[in-house]
Amino acid sequence: MPLSLSALGQRSLSGYLFQSVAWLVLLAPFTLALGTRFGDPTVTGLLIAVTVWLATVLLARLLDKRQQAGPAEILLRRLTYGPRA
Repeated sequence: MPLSLSALGQRSLSGYLFQSVAWLVLLAPFTLALGTRFGDPTVTGLLIAVTVWLATVLLARLLDKRQQAGPAEILLRRLTYGPRA
């Protein structure tokens, strides 16, 4: 698990953006609105939060095994330093 957390830390911008989009898609009233479709909204929110976080950690670990940066980090690097960086 420590390696997975380190991998997420190295791809923190991508992780943050992934989680933000996931929250919007899963919980916003104009999208899936899963928070209001099941019993207790607090428990539903907690389950969704843990699931989204675990998905983020697993995706970061997969990118780490391939020795790839996150997509947001790649885009930021290209915008900052140009296509050859």
